[in-house]
Amino acid sequence: MHELPPRDEAIVVIDGSQAAEAIEFLVSRGRIARLAGEDRHAADATHARAGRVTRLWQPNEFLMEVLPKLTPGTALDLGCGSGREAVALASEDWRVTAADLLPDALEKARDLQARYAPETNIDWLQIDLERQQLEGKYDLVTMFAYLNRPILQGIDKWLNTGGSFVIETFTSDHRAKFGKPSDAWEADDEPPPALDIQRYERGWRGERHTVRMWGILR
Repeated sequence: MHELPPRDEAIVVIDGSQAAEAIEFLVSRGRIARLAGEDRHAADATHARAGRVTRLWQPNEFLMEVLPKLTPGTALDLGCGSGREAVALASEDWRVTAADLLPDALEKARDLQARYAPETNIDWLQIDLERQQLEGKYDLVTMFAYLNRPILQGIDKWLNTGGSFVIETFTSDHRAKFGKPSDAWEADDEPPPALDIQRYERGWRGERHTVRMWGILR
């Protein structure tokens, strides 16, 4: 389930003996699903991909908008979860270190790498980022659906000069509607002063109210 697209995106199921069962399963878990044959264009596209290794999951949209503007180097993915962004970065020739507290999330991340990018090297670290320190500096630091304020405010300690920090995290508007997360980007929060801000956006994206920021260390 953790590899499925966002909840507001329909999943097209290839017509077959288990299609109805698959659609019922997905709908029962709050997903939007339909049979490929109900949309001729979707059916053609889906069957054209059959037999090839494809993926339902997508890395963070904002990251994929910024990435073409960057030169691959070393990357640190903080709070990497099940590994979508780390695997996507490694697939684009970045040398990735990915850190998370939860061992089950890292197990899923390693599995994701093994199936979609087996030729890449990613250093998966189980670490409590609230209490432990990581050493080193990177050309890119990312933080998605996670907010670590000490790291955010001291981001210059983690970045090489000219390196990028890319974050998308939940805001207090999201918390006001859904009651979580407890630590969210507040209305009066400001970008770290050490960064030259290239993009800064707040707004609703489907059911998520987030802030997106890309900054470069002076």
